[in-house]
Amino acid sequence: MFTLTLGKKLVIQQVVRFLIITSLCALLLNGYYKVNSHFLLLSHANSLGEIVLGIRQLEESFLLKEEIDFKKLLNSIDLAKLKLESLKNERKRIKSKDLIQHMMQEFDLYASELDLLKHTLGNNSSSLEIFQVIKRKGEDLSLSMNSLVKTEQNYVKGVIESFAWLLLSIIAVAMIAGIIEFLWLWEKLFLPLKTIANATHDIALNKFVPFQVRKGKDEINNIFRAINTMTVDLEKQRKSLVEAQKLSSIGTLAAGTAHQLNNPLNNISTSCQIAIDEIENISDPEFIKELLIDIEQEVQRASDTVKGLLEFSRTHQFNLAPVDLREVTNKVLRLIAGEIPSGIAVEQTVPSHITLLLDSQKMTEALLNIVTNSMQAIDKHPGNVLITAQALPEEDKVVVQVKDNGKGIPPKNVQSIFDPFFSTKNSKEGTGLGLSVAYGIIKKHNGSISVESEVACGTVFTITLPWHKELQNF
Repeated sequence: MFTLTLGKKLVIQQVVRFLIITSLCALLLNGYYKVNSHFLLLSHANSLGEIVLGIRQLEESFLLKEEIDFKKLLNSIDLAKLKLESLKNERKRIKSKDLIQHMMQEFDLYASELDLLKHTLGNNSSSLEIFQVIKRKGEDLSLSMNSLVKTEQNYVKGVIESFAWLLLSIIAVAMIAGIIEFLWLWEKLFLPLKTIANATHDIALNKFVPFQVRKGKDEINNIFRAINTMTVDLEKQRKSLVEAQKLSSIGTLAAGTAHQLNNPLNNISTSCQIAIDEIENISDPEFIKELLIDIEQEVQRASDTVKGLLEFSRTHQFNLAPVDLREVTNKVLRLIAGEIPSGIAVEQTVPSHITLLLDSQKMTEALLNIVTNSMQAIDKHPGNVLITAQALPEEDKVVVQVKDNGKGIPPKNVQSIFDPFFSTKNSKEGTGLGLSVAYGIIKKHNGSISVESEVACGTVFTITLPWHKELQNF
């Protein structure tokens, strides 16, 4: 099936517009040539009028009884006839062909009467009679001449008026075509481009909604399809990156978990050895009972440690539910307990009973990544990482801050700190995805995150989350 692309439609539109304006301009040019030619005809007609006026001076000379130069008059008549013949040859342009033919006949009659007058000048009665005929013929010639000029003038006037309408038509067509073209471009090009610009912004915020692609295979629809395909691929890659970061975090936590498990396992082993030694001679059952209670407590401690790691590593759909913020921060501290280097203290002053709509696991992951980044930024001991939170009900928000006294972030890197794969650490210390993942998780919670840092003084990550009054007594 034949389809027109946007480019082809634009070409056709411009061709049609060009043809219309070219046609109108051709009509205008044709009118110009017509006016120009008829101005030349008017010039000939005016010259002819002057000749007629000169011929009619005979009447004045006759009345004043002055000498009449018949030869000059006849030459003037011949010249007038030549002018008329010239006008007559312009059959395609002249509008008074019949009148010219009539004037040529009148000039012939006028010449005949002049010849008679020439031969009867001695006879007063005959000369007067012929003069009266010549006078009438002269009046007829003047009337015919005026009629000829008037006809051509009216024609030129009509053509000039049509010029005005034609010019107005060209201007109107150009304006209407321009308006139609603008509206068409606005709908077919500018609005889609604006939509694409907004979509690129949404893609950066992980909020992109796929385009509703209309039927057709024009360039804009092809771009929409390409962006839809690209975002699907980006989403797949994003999920892969998140999982990669999560695996990296799990690997880091696993090392700490192993350290955390080592203590309860040692305690269990010690208690078991003592119990084995005492089992043959049970002289103090209470002592054995205490050993078994210690073993049970250490098993529970180890179980809690493993449970926390398993919960963190479990994949699940994003789901918001009322959660006490302090429970999340407590979980973060438990998970990193085995990874805190000596000489660094990680503390919190988060109040209880700040209930927010959170995905507990995702928010734990976000805070864990931020706290881990803060610990890794501390290169001088003693170091300190502090998690704080403050509810601001009047502003409908809760502000969570993670502060450290590490080496800080250079100003040139602050704008890139949340970009995927951006890292100032070597590849063994991090993937460059932790803060990017945290940024995405916080955005999903309709929150925001910013960073303030001073080199050699420390860094403060500020997280802003929505506060819901109705949840506070949940």
